[in-house]
Amino acid sequence: MAMERATNHPFTRPTADVTVTSADSVNFRVHMAILSEASPVFAKMFSQPHKLAKTAHPAFSVAEDSATLEALFRLCYPIRDPTLGTLREVCATLIAALKYQMAEAVEVLRARFVSLAPSDPLWAYTAACHLALEDAARAAAVEICNQGLWDAALRPCSSPDFRQYSASAVLRLMVFCLKTGKKKEGFTFLRPKRHRSPDTGNRGIARNAIQKAPYPFDTDSADLILRSSDRVDFHVHKAIIDMASSLISRMASYSGFAQNWGTAPGRQEAWADDLPVDALPTNVEDVLSALTAARKYGMAKATDLLAAQLLSLPIVPLHAFLIACRLNMRAHALKAARRTLSQKEAFLLIYHPEMEDAPAETYQRLRLFYTGAGAQLDEFLCAYVAPPEALRARLWRACLSPRGRIRAPPRSLMLDDWPARQAEMSVACWFSAYVEELLWKLREGMPPLGAAKAPSVLHGAMAAAAERGACSACRGSGGLALMMEFAEFLSGEITVVIDRYTQGYDWGAIFGDLANV
Repeated sequence: MAMERATNHPFTRPTADVTVTSADSVNFRVHMAILSEASPVFAKMFSQPHKLAKTAHPAFSVAEDSATLEALFRLCYPIRDPTLGTLREVCATLIAALKYQMAEAVEVLRARFVSLAPSDPLWAYTAACHLALEDAARAAAVEICNQGLWDAALRPCSSPDFRQYSASAVLRLMVFCLKTGKKKEGFTFLRPKRHRSPDTGNRGIARNAIQKAPYPFDTDSADLILRSSDRVDFHVHKAIIDMASSLISRMASYSGFAQNWGTAPGRQEAWADDLPVDALPTNVEDVLSALTAARKYGMAKATDLLAAQLLSLPIVPLHAFLIACRLNMRAHALKAARRTLSQKEAFLLIYHPEMEDAPAETYQRLRLFYTGAGAQLDEFLCAYVAPPEALRARLWRACLSPRGRIRAPPRSLMLDDWPARQAEMSVACWFSAYVEELLWKLREGMPPLGAAKAPSVLHGAMAAAAERGACSACRGSGGLALMMEFAEFLSGEITVVIDRYTQGYDWGAIFGDLANV
């Protein structure tokens, strides 16, 4: 037992019948009857005969520090309540009160938490979501909106205080703020309850019955049986398993793990959890389960095939990105992140259950990646002068207007040096109109990838060029064909910019130690 040292707390009365020792070795002499009434957890702890019989004055050690215990015990005793002046003090005490199921203390601390939320609403919101405090989370979210801290809530933070901050909490806060702080009926800041559908697939089959896997894993010529967690036997060849997974090979060869099976000589039986098969599933959940198992058992080929299969399935890029990050698969995560640029930013506001277990930083960095990609393209297009010489010459020869004839509309003032550059860009009547139209569409929220060839951009550019007095060659079918050819070329240039930006973007620590997998 820890040595008792001098303290200023009031729990030192000689009438106490039990000692509770904090994590920092401070002893609290308290009364079993009082704590038992306040906490069913303490009541159960004090009812253990094998611990109480050792001494007339039993002692128990707990994980909380002395400051937290003093505040907690003050709420149980008829003495002055603790002075909890900061959110962190309230939160630490509230966590302990929830742990020990002290209902009255929890209510007092919840009210105190809500009252202090305006002092640090971002931290309060994070803690409230982690502790499943709906009213506190809403109070903090309202303060975030009122204090204009929306941008700060979206910035990645690696502070230990925010480690429990989930991607779903960020999404719900974002949706709430976009609704100008108004919560619709049924809206919750907390993790929704998951309803498990009843298992009807094995009705009529005994719970412990062993089943045989379907073809091709039911052959009698196999020399090894791998049994899944749901008691299905897979008949496989050990030589193939040895090549596919050294881990399973060692498991099957372990003398204390393998045993003779049936009457077939040389056959062994091994137990494993959810082993994948080499036939690629088409259901997202099946692919994910198989991919997780393939990585668990070190099956490189299966991992590559299943990862590629996951990206090929019709799932939204955000979902694929979250899955790849959870599995620390950097290359596949970057591919999924790049695919988000082919969708509108609104698709990042769609909820996926995967968000509940994804760190907030993962989602925050993806959102910043999306907006940063738009800024990169904006900068690229504003600095774009003309295509390469060969293509520029073709455009110039097809145009019947003298250089500099086409005037830019007022909105083209978004290019600071437009008057000086207009002549440079007039390689065709529609050229400056096309670049402008593309810029405006991107700024209005058009997905970056594919924007250069979007029909709305091409039609808008042709209409703008015609309004400015484009020559007959440029506004005709030949001019449209040349514009489409240039759009194809520029789309490739944009792809290069996006690829370079994706590889150089700061993804933080979201991929962990397996960043290159």
